[in-house]
Amino acid sequence: YDALDLVGNARLNQAGLKEVVLDAPIIRGVGASGDVAEVVADHVVLRNTTQTVPAADADQGASKLLIKGQPPVADATAEGVTFGAGPVQLAFNQVNVETTGDVVMRGKGRVTTQGDATIAAARLTADKTADHGVVSAKTLTVTHTANERTLGDRVGAGGKVLLEAQRVVQDGLIDVASGRIDIHGTGQTDQTNAVELTNRSETRAAGWVAKAGKDWSTV
Repeated sequence: YDALDLVGNARLNQAGLKEVVLDAPIIRGVGASGDVAEVVADHVVLRNTTQTVPAADADQGASKLLIKGQPPVADATAEGVTFGAGPVQLAFNQVNVETTGDVVMRGKGRVTTQGDATIAAARLTADKTADHGVVSAKTLTVTHTANERTLGDRVGAGGKVLLEAQRVVQDGLIDVASGRIDIHGTGQTDQTNAVELTNRSETRAAGWVAKAGKDWSTV
């Protein structure tokens, strides 16, 4: 598909929905400024397996988008939202990505937004294959959410994460083990700071020491 249109107050939020995969170069809101399209499941994936680059002059959307991942507490993973491989343009006036668990970036890709974007999660992290990022044309905010839960597990080491917008507010936990985190604010005319790190923000890219086990064998 060239684009996936979510019309008006579209709802993908049936009870018990395990996973929703949105796979397209452009995911677009078709509706009025007061409309909110919702995508809710235990696990939500954004990706573009065609690897087609969204057209620079593609139509923009006027409505809002809410993506919500709710991984069950009983699960062995807290991955609620995955940003997968490929460039994905979210053509909405405003985008909110929320999960009580982790947002995980996997593979090479970019998620771009035409308006303000907020990622509210227990943790934003990346696997070892990640060369990924979120680029907003306005303000990008990473923050915490209510009733959040992360297992703190390492999903990989050495990933690369880019967060770029006119203004970037880091108010949450970004944890990319042995990786690289680039935060780039291009500037807004009504703001004196292009990048803000709040008092409660945590930005980690450190490595770790693996402890040797007690049992050894030779071949």
